[in-house]
Parts: sequence; structure tokens; C-alpha cells
Amino acid sequence: MKMSNNNNEMYEINSNLLMWENRNLKICLDGFDISDFLQVRKIIH
Repeated sequence: MKMSNNNNEMYEINSNLLMWENRNLKICLDGFDISDFLQVRKIIH
């Protein structure tokens, strides 16, 4: 799953660790709720 932040930079979620590729960067996403991703992840796994 890839999400883009407000600067249109792309980050890929590590589905195992739920971390961003750049762990030191705080990302503010528009229209993205981590709980939604967790629910999807539960269904997939």
C-alpha cells in the first residue's frame, strides 16, 4: 500500500511493522486514518 503526504511524496507502508520507509519523518496524510488501514490489514492477514 502506498500513500502520499501533503507534499505528494510517496511512502510505502511496511505491512509487518506498520512503519514508513522513512521512520524519522513525521507524515501528515489527508483523508487517511490508521485505524482504517488496521482493519484492512486484519482482513488481509
